[in-house]
Amino acid sequence: MSDLRMSCCLPYLVVLLALAGSGANATTNVSGTLTGTTQWTASASPYRLMGTVTVAVGATLQIDPGVTVLATPGCGLNVLGTLLASASPAVPISFVGFPATVGIWPGLYFASGSSGTLSGVSVQHAVTGLSVEGATVSCLDCSFSRSAQDGVLAWGAARLTLERCALSDNQRRGLYLETVFPTGSVNNCTFTDNGEFPLLAKANCLDILGTGLTFSGNGRAEIGVSCSAATDIERSQTWRAQPLPFNLTAGSSSELLIPAGVTLTIQGPAALVCGAVQVFGTLNTGDEGPAQVILKGPQAVAGSWPGITLNSGASANLLSTRVINATTAVTCNGGQVTVRKSRLGDSQLDGLSATAGSSVIVDNSRLSGNGRYGLRLLGACTGGVTAATFEDNGNFAVYAAAANVPLLGAGNLYRGNAKNAIGVAAGGSPDLATSALWSCQQVPYDLTALAPGVLTVGPAATLTLESGAVVLGGAVVIQGKLLALAARTRPIRFLASPSAVAGAWAGLTFDAGSSGRLENCEIRGATTGVVIRSASPILSGVRVTDSSVAAVDCQGTSAPIFTGCQISDNRGLGVAIHDSASPDLGDLTHGSTSTEGGNIFGRNSGYDVANYSAQPIPAQNNAWGVSDAAALAPRLRDGVSFPGVGLITVTPLIAAAARPAPRLSWTGEAGYGQGAVSPTSGAPTTLLRFRVKFASAVGAAPIYVRLHLRRGPYACPGSPFLLGRAPGGKFRTGVIYGLALRLPAGRDYAYWIEAADPWQTAVGPPTSEQAGPVSNTAPTLSWTGEPGYTSGGVNPETGTALTPNVFRVRYADADGDYPTSVLLRVRSGGVEIPLSPLALNRSSGDGHGAVYQVQQTMPVGLYEYRFTASDGLASATGTPTGWQTGPTVTSAAGVMLSSASLARTRGGPLEVRCRLLSPATVQLRLLNVAGRTVAVYPAPVVCGVGERVVLWPARTATGAPLPAGNYWCEVLAADPTGARQRLLAPVSWR
Repeated sequence: MSDLRMSCCLPYLVVLLALAGSGANATTNVSGTLTGTTQWTASASPYRLMGTVTVAVGATLQIDPGVTVLATPGCGLNVLGTLLASASPAVPISFVGFPATVGIWPGLYFASGSSGTLSGVSVQHAVTGLSVEGATVSCLDCSFSRSAQDGVLAWGAARLTLERCALSDNQRRGLYLETVFPTGSVNNCTFTDNGEFPLLAKANCLDILGTGLTFSGNGRAEIGVSCSAATDIERSQTWRAQPLPFNLTAGSSSELLIPAGVTLTIQGPAALVCGAVQVFGTLNTGDEGPAQVILKGPQAVAGSWPGITLNSGASANLLSTRVINATTAVTCNGGQVTVRKSRLGDSQLDGLSATAGSSVIVDNSRLSGNGRYGLRLLGACTGGVTAATFEDNGNFAVYAAAANVPLLGAGNLYRGNAKNAIGVAAGGSPDLATSALWSCQQVPYDLTALAPGVLTVGPAATLTLESGAVVLGGAVVIQGKLLALAARTRPIRFLASPSAVAGAWAGLTFDAGSSGRLENCEIRGATTGVVIRSASPILSGVRVTDSSVAAVDCQGTSAPIFTGCQISDNRGLGVAIHDSASPDLGDLTHGSTSTEGGNIFGRNSGYDVANYSAQPIPAQNNAWGVSDAAALAPRLRDGVSFPGVGLITVTPLIAAAARPAPRLSWTGEAGYGQGAVSPTSGAPTTLLRFRVKFASAVGAAPIYVRLHLRRGPYACPGSPFLLGRAPGGKFRTGVIYGLALRLPAGRDYAYWIEAADPWQTAVGPPTSEQAGPVSNTAPTLSWTGEPGYTSGGVNPETGTALTPNVFRVRYADADGDYPTSVLLRVRSGGVEIPLSPLALNRSSGDGHGAVYQVQQTMPVGLYEYRFTASDGLASATGTPTGWQTGPTVTSAAGVMLSSASLARTRGGPLEVRCRLLSPATVQLRLLNVAGRTVAVYPAPVVCGVGERVVLWPARTATGAPLPAGNYWCEVLAADPTGARQRLLAPVSWR
């Protein structure tokens, strides 16, 4: 293309020389209207336009190779018929201004219905080089330059083909495609040194742009896209990957509108600077490959553009796509959106917000760094969210209507969010009208996200909770059915919000006619843990603690069944019984006792069981912490002390003598002297082993030993974990229980361990919260992959001491941890130079992946370099951490030190050998490794061209022998012009 651009100037110079040699008679003057077929030949060249020349409708103008057309002021060539101008870059056809002044003539104009075939044509000095209004024009190996406005302009129903063309040095744009009608193709063209956008086009024209386009030196390093038409995209089309961003704010309106029935596909890699994107049809971005499509705002700040909006009936498929810096990255109002292998982040509000009627699929994507929520699901939505990462969002990771919670599937990760929980918008009548499954997520479901935080399960609905799920209240009101069936090792937990004190949530309420089954659940910190109103749920292995009024309140005609439950450590009553309620707390009168009773009561501030009804209450085969039923009298409220109230039958009971509480302690094994986990830190792949010792003075086995593990304010998924017994040991002296876990990356873990025998909970240091462990992935360093940095970290690799060396390296941390430092270490001759190490600064990216760089000019010498980095816990790994060769720095003044050596015996001379390419005066100085001067050669040495050897006793300034050690020899050369050059070489004195 450079040959083509240079050839643009040659015909005009040739014409000037011809005119100067032969006079005006060598020029053919033309003007007026051409009819029929007209041929302009090289022998009659140059042709001077003395007036506007018009090729009439039906007429043909044929121009031969080598023809030069001189366009005088105001005179152009208008084509209403056909123009055939076939040449080559070697023997071009040239249209130039006469005199050569930018904008002196209108240019080539093709009217609607006309046609043109141009090859090897050069057009210069026009207002607009080529104007195509509704015509069909094909250009091959052409150049359009030095126009006052645009190189090429097409509008109306034009069909324009540009192949291997150069559009350069135009004062506005190289190519301007106006209105929504033009079609055709633009391939393998260069856009150079144009004053504004190299290319400006209506949005509907961008599918004209093909492959092989190159851009350099233009006023705007973007492709301008005008979205000012009433309908921006009128037909389905594909925007192909280009080396410059598409700037959608170039028109009078910055909103891109994709109408119904139209599909816009954007191929990667591509970047779009957006104002707003409104979709009524279909938007497809990226593919399953690594190339990304980036949609961003005019500024790199949150809220700099509204984002993508999908209206009712619209759809979007975002694959390998980043949508950043928006108000909300994607808003789906009744449309369909699929987000896969993408990132929606750094928005002022939400990553993805969906309203009623929307279909949302999110898979293997990140929703991070948003000011409010990563994902917001309101109204009734469908779809699924799997393997998504919600990170560093300013409020809840996910905020969803209760009916949308089932969209959250497997493999989702939550970390670093201001509220690392799923905020559930509850408060409807009811919230769940149909059945729903809430899976176990890594974080809790927080019902307090919307006041008053009451989740209502409607009469026709069943809410099923997956083992390990955590629900923060608020309150849960069951009008239909609740199934909370958990494994012992992964209990379902109903807790108060982390910001609330115990007793600050209302607990579970089973309304009249409802049903449910709770197995291996924990209900903690409620006002009343479970309120049962004329309902009969079954509770098995349920633990109710820290209730402020009562653990369980049975009302109306309720008849619940309790088996193997623990009702202890409540600040009020254990079980309260009103009206004609008749709970079954253990009834041996109905046959088999294998699954009845087995409940544990104790340490409740009020009565363990308080009967306010006339019903007799069976409470047999339970553990009360005593062996004598008479000792229970103060802990029971029944007809014994309150006439007219039904009796509570407790015998037979699970007997127990007065005994000390069991004790937990550290095992004392290597790594477990002052804690229960070893190692205390490791990568997410590291198996962390928790071990604790349980001992009972009476030799009783524990009913459980459980590990509670939290990250930040929230419990980890699956916590508390059941520890298993290790072989050996006796309960009187101590038995070890253990568990091995791998933990997601995090630095804010804490744990405590609880245990209990059938009567009391254990005491001891492990029952208090302990800090740790730390799960951390070591960061990595790699080459950035940019030009000049594909196999190294410095560019240029060779240069002079006046050349800035730019060092760049990519830091990445799977945990998203930013580095505490990224350092550059440089050495020469095996010794680090005085400026080493240098701190690098982040130029782009985040903790997951960022480029760090530093610029440094260096003295003449041969160098090696390496990078180091740390996330504060582990040092980075990767090729850049090893020593790399380079840069090689030579002297701009022609001075180069080829060698420097020192005699091995103390007191021997230092031999300095330098090579000069021009005469210079040389001064020598010896520096220690700290850069301080220790010796100076007595006088400057005048050196000619070539090699010079200087023998230097190398004593200190006081004349003392030089101590053994490592030093730097500095050679400072000044040539007769005053140019100075400094170089350093390491020396070792022994």
